[in-house]
Amino acid sequence: MPPIQQQQTSRAGLITSLVISIMFALGFLIWAVMNNSELTKQRDATKVLANKYREVVDENVAAVEADAYRSLKSGAGANISSPTVFDYLNRQRQRLLQLITGGSASEQGPAVNNAKGAVETAEKDIDAAWTEIKNNPALADAKVPTDSLTKAIVVLSSRIRTDSETVAAAKKSVTEAADAVKAENARAQAEIDKHAAAVKVAQAAVTTANTGAQTAVAEKQKQVDDFSKQIDEAKKTLNEAQQASQTAIQNLEGDVKKAKDEIQKLQSLLARYRPNVKEATVRQIDATITQLGDNNTCYIDLGYGDHVMPGLTFEVYSKLDGVPPLAAGTSNFDLPKGKASVEIIEVGQNSSRCRVLLTRPGNQLSQGDLCANLVYDKNIKPVFFVFGSFDMDMNGVATPQEAEIIKNLIVRWGGKVADKIGPEVDYVVVGKEPVVPAYTPDELQNPIIKQRSDQAKADLAAFNDVVNKAGEIHIPVLNQNRFLYYTGYFDAAKK
Repeated sequence: MPPIQQQQTSRAGLITSLVISIMFALGFLIWAVMNNSELTKQRDATKVLANKYREVVDENVAAVEADAYRSLKSGAGANISSPTVFDYLNRQRQRLLQLITGGSASEQGPAVNNAKGAVETAEKDIDAAWTEIKNNPALADAKVPTDSLTKAIVVLSSRIRTDSETVAAAKKSVTEAADAVKAENARAQAEIDKHAAAVKVAQAAVTTANTGAQTAVAEKQKQVDDFSKQIDEAKKTLNEAQQASQTAIQNLEGDVKKAKDEIQKLQSLLARYRPNVKEATVRQIDATITQLGDNNTCYIDLGYGDHVMPGLTFEVYSKLDGVPPLAAGTSNFDLPKGKASVEIIEVGQNSSRCRVLLTRPGNQLSQGDLCANLVYDKNIKPVFFVFGSFDMDMNGVATPQEAEIIKNLIVRWGGKVADKIGPEVDYVVVGKEPVVPAYTPDELQNPIIKQRSDQAKADLAAFNDVVNKAGEIHIPVLNQNRFLYYTGYFDAAKK
């Protein structure tokens, strides 16, 4: 639209100039017409006076009279005092002026002077108007002739018509520009209407969305309120449950205290019948070396009546030191090693011949040394509970299957094997303590490794449960090595 604005600006300037010129021309025209009208009135008045003059004095009659007056004046009867022709003409003039002015001769002088003044004033005004026309830039090229006011008016009229045509063309251009502006405005209005329709559609969509959102918010708020109500109810229920559980815990604690007191009473009572698990029970002497034989043999004081059989082994301890205490039954430190280990190879009436399996460095068997086998008892059949994985072949791998070797030795040596731990059990033999591998969190993501770790944790928990339960009821607990040393079978197991 910038070109249209520029065109409108230039055309507006042109129109303004034309309008000013036209106004000035019209003003001058009006002034000229008024002056022309005044002159016309003077001419009309002159014509009227002339007619009146003709009515009073006929020119031909006046001429005749003038000739008669001249003949009379020049004739013989004329005298000096008679009026001359000039006098007659003068009187005639005075009469004419009196007819024109309507006054006496004494009044005619000022009237004539006034008419002359009016003419002179009109001439001055015409000259001033013409000077202004020549000095006007808008009419500088008009070339108005100076010899006639009528011609000047004709030229100005032509100029006015030309300017009118220019103004009409400018108006046409303005009209066309206005039409273009209207068309552009119509197009813009159509675009605005289009955008307004789009905005209206968007507003409707927003209104719908807001309505939906408000509905959703209301539903969510209702859900939140319901959930809050449920939480409050759950809290109330939980508080009631906590109070009930606290009451139950207090009751259970009371029951536990009573149970512990009862257990302590029972343990005290049991302690009267069970010796210290770390002392007398595992330090019992089963036989004594009565004689040293040849070919690395010896004799002990057990025979047929003592329920011994070939293959029964004993650990030999010094008669001065005796059988060492159990100490930490599941530890491999301070193991109850004797001077040697022997095995019955021949049973007699009152004695049995034994083979010396191993004599430990720095030790020598002598008569009176003490022999002990934890399983063997000539008076009773001790009961054992065997639990865990064992490494009887000494290959460094403990397995649950090798626990059967321990059980078979117990049965062969006159003992019994229990299926569970209880008060009837005399000894508990446990295998290797389970070890829980240290896996990283990434490794535990592997299902196989996770299962292996869980199994190791379960095995360790079961192992600790057996040991703890045995300690509660004063049952001695031995690991594999202590069991083998106390039975004299440690060295035989290596062969």
